[in-house]
Amino acid sequence: MRKIPDTIAHLAALRARHATHTADLGASDHLQTLADFGTNPGGLGAKFYIANHLSKGAPLVVVLHGCTQNAAGYNHHSGWSQLADEAGLMRLALKKSSRIPRRRQKALRNIRRMS
Repeated sequence: MRKIPDTIAHLAALRARHATHTADLGASDHLQTLADFGTNPGGLGAKFYIANHLSKGAPLVVVLHGCTQNAAGYNHHSGWSQLADEAGLMRLALKKSSRIPRRRQKALRNIRRMS
């Protein structure tokens, strides 16, 4: 398994290789939507990518993009899917929902009433 500095160097090389390509942050890509993954009380969304040549016991890399990014833009500009293909791994990108769970909404209302 690669160490973090090696992975960072590899991602930097991929980025340099693809730096001449510009893409819209909302560009479509080859990520697939993970439709159902349990009760999901936090309202998370998820997209995933599985390398073309996935070996048994391949690692799963979970990535989180920034609040102003989306999975497609982050995927394109970070090079994670290219790394997944080269290293034979799976990638999962999580997205927090903007909706607040009901129990938290109720707690916020109670706090407002007290003030």
